[in-house]
Amino acid sequence: HATEISRPVFQGIELISQIETADERTEQLIELAALASQRIRHPRIAMGLWEEIYEVDPTHPQALEELQGLYERDKAWDKLVGVLDARAEQASDDDRAAILEKLAQIQSSRLKDPAAATGTWRRVLELNPSHRKAFNDIRKQSLADKDWETLDWLYTNYGSVSDLTRTFESQLKNLDDAEKLPLLQQIASLWQSEGETKKAVRALEQILELDPT
Repeated sequence: HATEISRPVFQGIELISQIETADERTEQLIELAALASQRIRHPRIAMGLWEEIYEVDPTHPQALEELQGLYERDKAWDKLVGVLDARAEQASDDDRAAILEKLAQIQSSRLKDPAAATGTWRRVLELNPSHRKAFNDIRKQSLADKDWETLDWLYTNYGSVSDLTRTFESQLKNLDDAEKLPLLQQIASLWQSEGETKKAVRALEQILELDPT
């Protein structure tokens, strides 16, 4: 029965291949893709048709929306991130933050790509500076990577210098002496900028203990 219902779609695909005008071809593809999605419930056929529309017009809103659902069901994470990124570009700021949050979570948990996830969380913070999950995920990954530069950016823009300095201090116990020196220099400079002279001097004394020269 499903094959009989699917026959109009296959016939339509064959007819579309003979259409020369790009706009008319796309229009017919959209009709067929909608038919495959809604009436026939044939995800593989629908996916192929929506992908063809997406190749012609990577900003087509309906194609992006349909492909997001199809890729989620199919667990096609690599393809899904591209569609989510494209949808985020089109969305309003409020919707964009939600789409980017979903994108970051897939990059992190499904694709195991923390660097890409951190980049996406940055975009979320730019839209919503008080987004705690974005802040906390960037912080967690930066600490794991010993990425002091990203931590500096994070706290300078979305936290406080004193919290940044305390975070740096908390990491000293996890570092060898060679790694401690540049971080202690940064700690001393940060405390000095905050007018915390005694704390800055304490950091400088630790530097002298590690490297008397």
